[in-house]
Amino acid sequence: MTDVDVVLAGRNEAALTAGTYALTVEQTVTWDGQKDAAPRLTTTRTIEVTAPRFALTPPDVVAVHPPPGSSGSWERTLPHLTAADDTLPWSRPLATNATEPWLALLVLTDDDAYPDPATRLLTTPRQAGHLAQKAPQGVLFPRLTSLGAADTTSCSTVDVELTALRAVLPERGELKWLTHVRGVEASRRQAGWEEGRYSVVVANRFPRTPGRYTAVLVSLEGFADYDILGGKTPVGGIDRVRMVALWSWTFQQTAGGPRDSFTSLANRLAEASKEESLLRLPRTGVQGESEVARQVRQRLEGGWVPISHNLPTGEHVPGWYRGPFTPVPAAALPGDYRVDHPDRGLAYLKKYGMYDVSYAVAHTFGRMLALANPALLKAVDTLRSRTLTAVQDALLDDGTERSAREEFAALVNGTLGQDITDGLRKKNQSSGPARDAADAPAPTVPHGWTLPRLLDALEHPHPTAASPDPVVARARAAVAALVAEHAEQTAPFLAQAKLLSAVPFDHLVPREEMLPGESVRFFHVDRQWLDAAVTGALATGAVTSTDIWVGGLLREHVLAGGNSPLVAGVLVRSLLVRAWPRLVVEATKEDGSPMAADDLVTSRPLPDVLLVLLQDKPGSVTVREPPHGLSLGISTHKDTHQGTINLRAPRVMGSTKPGELLNKSATGIDTCMRADSLPGSEVLRVSCASGNHLVGKVGKQIPELTEAALALQLVDSAGYVTFTKE
Repeated sequence: MTDVDVVLAGRNEAALTAGTYALTVEQTVTWDGQKDAAPRLTTTRTIEVTAPRFALTPPDVVAVHPPPGSSGSWERTLPHLTAADDTLPWSRPLATNATEPWLALLVLTDDDAYPDPATRLLTTPRQAGHLAQKAPQGVLFPRLTSLGAADTTSCSTVDVELTALRAVLPERGELKWLTHVRGVEASRRQAGWEEGRYSVVVANRFPRTPGRYTAVLVSLEGFADYDILGGKTPVGGIDRVRMVALWSWTFQQTAGGPRDSFTSLANRLAEASKEESLLRLPRTGVQGESEVARQVRQRLEGGWVPISHNLPTGEHVPGWYRGPFTPVPAAALPGDYRVDHPDRGLAYLKKYGMYDVSYAVAHTFGRMLALANPALLKAVDTLRSRTLTAVQDALLDDGTERSAREEFAALVNGTLGQDITDGLRKKNQSSGPARDAADAPAPTVPHGWTLPRLLDALEHPHPTAASPDPVVARARAAVAALVAEHAEQTAPFLAQAKLLSAVPFDHLVPREEMLPGESVRFFHVDRQWLDAAVTGALATGAVTSTDIWVGGLLREHVLAGGNSPLVAGVLVRSLLVRAWPRLVVEATKEDGSPMAADDLVTSRPLPDVLLVLLQDKPGSVTVREPPHGLSLGISTHKDTHQGTINLRAPRVMGSTKPGELLNKSATGIDTCMRADSLPGSEVLRVSCASGNHLVGKVGKQIPELTEAALALQLVDSAGYVTFTKE
């Protein structure tokens, strides 16, 4: 397993906040002990420090929670956004105090804001210069500096109803408690454990009312002087406040139903996967003990699915298909059998009048893959051409070094002289039949070899030949060197993991019943299926037997050079995969020892499907919540008090280590408030000027409470689920 440390810090202030600065350099020259004896040399330069102001781009946002577009019960979750820049919340000054965050994450219902009439979304696309214009009647704009009405920078805005904004906007003193820095450090590289430092902005609202919510990361720049943010300027005569929205997403709060937290979804997935763990169709519905029933049952247990096969004559006959993923190891083909043509991949079950098309489909897929990859086709075609040239050179090479004059003499003694004579004769003849190519004498080459004979000797070597002819040996060595060279070019296109990533998903899992919703399925990888696909790819464009022979040599070299072939894997289909696209996957071998990170490959062929390919037989596969996407909120685990914060030690406290539960103590959450006109207790009092609040309650048991320590208390521990095959 991978050791991962998650480090929390209160803030990471930027060395220079965004803005324009003047740098002045002054030099004073002193000699003979006299200061200022010469004029001072002074120069001034202006620099501009930039930071996001009006919008974030997708690379800027590492994760958000709840997942965008999700539907579930989030009443114990504080939505949050994880940004790639660990200085983002402090990169611009809110006022004169650069330690105050200039960002806040608002969680709004459709009744809290004025939607865009065109899209019915709460955010509206605009240009930044719009905010430099005079605000319409009843609307408050931020006071933004260094902004002209002609600024065409794209941005989005949200118009929040004033009463709702007073209820959901954090107070000035709460802002620092709702931001922190999260660092991830791993002992070794592993997919899914993204090392780095991130900034996190947390909302102060539990979404508890059924319906749609919109989480909006808003800029507080230009509002510090207003009373809505603790300033002295009263806000009156308006009904809405227009704020810059740097990022937003929506999610749905359901009325009751299961909670869609990581732990809940993982438990649901584990329960649903207890009945079947292998990738195959359900075996129910096959009755009787007849030979046909037993055959059908064996096929289903082996991972085949029934299909309709079209014969070249037009008839439709029943058949079987099985992809490269099988619930049991595939039976070995005869040792000398090669699927070098789709027809040779067809297996006719004469007793039942059915075809098994599995390997024929694999060979055909390989051809389709090559046709869709011009670089692969070019590499194979170049090898065929260079191979013929190398064999022809071997015909004229007698193994000794010759001068240029001797080389020319060899050409003249061959066919060059005759070709020149025939060409001149044909040009000078005004009439008469042209010389037929069949009348030309066979070229003479050293040792009496001809090109057809040499190619035949290479393609069909004599099994009892003790030592090959020198010409054959030279040709064989030259061809082997070319194949090895081109194998390096073609191998990346035909690597097993890359090959499988190109296979259409309905060829991997041909029936949905094999991988229903909320399921986990283990499988073996049929290397023979992949070999047939590679053979098909390298046979594409072959015309002569020599082309097929060269493709076979290249195939053997590519397959022999494969490092640690894929052996097995697991498919996970769940809402868990859709909601957490950066899941961390770990595996153990059959003996229980951990599998190296390099021995597994993960991908997402569908939004809700996770594919894990392994280079060893697995004993178990564990799926973990990504560390930088930890859920924040109050306890949801079945073994703890619901609706509480289980206090953790921020440092060594007696025998308690950092992060461990602090004497099993918990703080109940009864510090939520909401304006009288807006029903429900959703907005958390984090550190308010009046009444009890979260910081005060936690601080009673944790002296010297910091922003990072409070973030630790709000972490809903990273979940994980482990699967084993039956």
